[in-house]
Amino acid sequence: MTRVDTYRRYGCSVAFVEVENKHGDRSIGTAFHVGDGVFVTAKHVVARKRVLKLGTTVRHTLRDGAAQPDYGLPIEGVPEGPYLAERGTDVALLVLPSAATLPAIPVGGHLDDWLGDEMLLDSATVMGYPPVPFSGEPVLLAMRCEINGIIDKYTGGHPHFIVSAIARGGFSGGPVIHDAGFLVGIVTESLTRDEHPPELGFMAVLSVEPIYNCLKRHNLMPACVKDGWDGLWDMDIRQMLRDGIAAGTVSAPHEFVAKVFSEDPWNVEDEDE
Repeated sequence: MTRVDTYRRYGCSVAFVEVENKHGDRSIGTAFHVGDGVFVTAKHVVARKRVLKLGTTVRHTLRDGAAQPDYGLPIEGVPEGPYLAERGTDVALLVLPSAATLPAIPVGGHLDDWLGDEMLLDSATVMGYPPVPFSGEPVLLAMRCEINGIIDKYTGGHPHFIVSAIARGGFSGGPVIHDAGFLVGIVTESLTRDEHPPELGFMAVLSVEPIYNCLKRHNLMPACVKDGWDGLWDMDIRQMLRDGIAAGTVSAPHEFVAKVFSEDPWNVEDEDE
């Protein structure tokens, strides 16, 4: 898939999220469609805020590999949610049923334990809605980037990719799409020191496993996301544990869970948000 194809195929699936905090201040973040009207965004974009609007701004101009410039008008509405990920994970979900016909950005299959340096120096596209001075409305921006590294932050949590795009407020919650056509991860933060502005930091991209976990946790896993996993995301982890302990095949439950996921996302406390 060429860089232009990435934008033409999936630009219509990247939405702005307008929110309002308790002081009445408004801001905009980014979300993206993964199927069945379900959008993924960063938790900090929507947590402790009122979600006013979710909307797309570009047409779907590439469908089934063919250019169709008049297909797919922008969509706007008040979404359901937010549905938050477990404590310490910067992922949230929004649902807008009227957007279910938008193309779903394919979520990559690189779970945490399988990550190595395979994507190092690969090219990708990041899309989002950073505020543009003198623009009177949200504008979708697309930037080329290179995957420069992958880190496990000493503060804990899931792996993050470091990409070469300039970090800007408003990209939070946006997708990073590999040139091969799959989601690398979600933009969550700029890694900086000493309160420096985000533009001076490294753009950090949270990998995909916590997206799967959040979709599973809230029973919002689109069928297209489940495809190819041979029923993995339909498994009931607690029932598997009970059956394994009863059969004597599981003696260390936490180790068992770690083999299936990097953590048990269905046995955690929600954040007080």
